[in-house]
Amino acid sequence: MRKKKRIPEYLGNSKQFMPLTYEMQKSPAWRSLSRRQMDLYCLAYREAHYPKRHPRIDFPDVDFLQGDDVCYLPFAVAVANGLYKEKSKTMFINDRKALIKAGFIEVLVKGGSGRINKSIYKMSCNWMRKK
Repeated sequence: MRKKKRIPEYLGNSKQFMPLTYEMQKSPAWRSLSRRQMDLYCLAYREAHYPKRHPRIDFPDVDFLQGDDVCYLPFAVAVANGLYKEKSKTMFINDRKALIKAGFIEVLVKGGSGRINKSIYKMSCNWMRKK
């Protein structure tokens, strides 16, 4: 029987982790991001994998919204997590656009289209193709 690996004490008590591979850290796409944009990526990952509200629950009949890599990324959540101040929505939008351009997230549904009023994003591996 294999021993269960213990979580090192210096990582804290949380059982939730976010993989950040060396390949990603060394990529030109990751290095092009600002610290705040990196933090926004981490928030997007948390929203996709440990959400309070998930698109697959809100839209169970929409197949392409059922993955674990799909999320909402609202400004209010970024403010609540301390990444932005309430008056810095333009900064948030620009940072979100930078993540899309760098290939870390992609827009699945643009908010306000039909019955879906929030934008929905998907974690993306397009950053691997960026040079």
